[in-house]
Amino acid sequence: MKRLLDTLASEKIWVAYGCAVTAAVALFIAQSVLIAVFWRAKTVFELSQPFESAILLTARAVFLWTTALASNFVPFFIVVFAAQVWAIRSLTYYILCALLIGLVMTPLFSALLPSTVAFTGPSTGVWERSLSIGPCLLLSYVAGALGFWWQAGRFIGENN
Repeated sequence: MKRLLDTLASEKIWVAYGCAVTAAVALFIAQSVLIAVFWRAKTVFELSQPFESAILLTARAVFLWTTALASNFVPFFIVVFAAQVWAIRSLTYYILCALLIGLVMTPLFSALLPSTVAFTGPSTGVWERSLSIGPCLLLSYVAGALGFWWQAGRFIGENN
């Protein structure tokens, strides 16, 4: 139990968590912009109004980052707890956990995000939006897992 508390008290864990969430959100926003530019430019932002589009995109990124940071805290704690107890440092473990958490969180983000970010029309429901943003969101979670594993996950459970 002391090792777990030491791990959770480590600044490295929390910095890695923040970086993982930031990487995941940045990748998701980048994917959203690329899909908008190449497929449906007017669903995410108007290309004819770049300043307003940049402000709107920044506001959505901040909202998404804050939501991701708060909503993924409990799953993150469970993953770190299990990794500490069983000394799991495998990249595969973190990727599988990220995919599982991403599958669970996709409907939440689909409900919270405006339909314009979900690559669908305004009248679609949460499940249709989940199917639409699901692959991008899962890829973002995997990116976050890679970042966390690189910074801290590969050291969890070591006897220092």
